[in-house]
Amino acid sequence: HPFGGQCLVHRAQLQQAAGDWTGAAATAEQARRRLADPPHPALGLARYQQGELHRLLGNAQRAADAYRDASRLGRDPTPGVALLELARGDTAAAAASVRRALHEARTATERPALLSAAVEIFCACGDAAAARSAAEELATTASTSTSPVLAAMAAHSTGAVLMAEGEPAAALPHLRSAACSWHTLQMPYEAARTGVAIGLAC
Repeated sequence: HPFGGQCLVHRAQLQQAAGDWTGAAATAEQARRRLADPPHPALGLARYQQGELHRLLGNAQRAADAYRDASRLGRDPTPGVALLELARGDTAAAAASVRRALHEARTATERPALLSAAVEIFCACGDAAAARSAAEELATTASTSTSPVLAAMAAHSTGAVLMAEGEPAAALPHLRSAACSWHTLQMPYEAARTGVAIGLAC
């Protein structure tokens, strides 16, 4: 039944967060199959999740195909497609994608991931003002939430912006706070990304 398919998409997201990318890919494919026949509105979400896993695993073409399918099925493929463009070195396309998505009214649950990606992309293309604006919105959202994931995302983003502004010493407490949270949350990929940022700041 369709709810089973949607639950599988969420399970894949949790497996991805826990660092079990192989398991997440298998679960996402199971979700896609279950939601495809008959076609269910959540099929776009399943394809987007597959795109995310392909992107993280470095399968750029398969990621692009999955994001394209997701878009065709009614799921906006940002921020994933923008992060893929960034990974491919097309910072202008990445910035344009994320800017468009930020201007559209996205739901409260979708917006933090978009803001986090926006900070990464704007820092990479040297738009410190846009990066700071996104990081500040994310910090405001986190301050009104009890979610430790949002708090860690906001701390990492604030640290990234301070780094981009040439303030590594000011960035370090934010990055260390984020790293501590990721370890507690047992989210190894995010912990590793923040660890790299701490190394660069040092």
